[in-house]
Amino acid sequence: MCVCVAVCVCMLTVPKLTAAMAESGSVDEMQMSTDQLDASYGALRELVSESVHQQDAVLEHLQVSVSAADVGFAAVLCKQHRR
Repeated sequence: MCVCVAVCVCMLTVPKLTAAMAESGSVDEMQMSTDQLDASYGALRELVSESVHQQDAVLEHLQVSVSAADVGFAAVLCKQHRR
C-alpha cells in the first residue's frame, strides 16, 4: 500500500480506531483500512470498471467494422481483378 494512502486511511480512521479500542480492547487495523478504502474509492473503482467495459465494447465494434470493411474491400478488388 502506498504510504500516502496508508497515512490518509490512518488519519481518516483515528476516531474509529479509538472507538474500537475502547469498545473491544483490540483493533483489526487491516479490516478497518480495507473498509475505509472501499468507502473512499469504491465508487471510483466502479466508474473505472464501467469505463473499461465500455472501451472493450467500442474496441470490439471497431474490430468487427474493420473486418467487415476488409471483406468488402477484398470483394471490390476481386471484381476489379476479374474485369
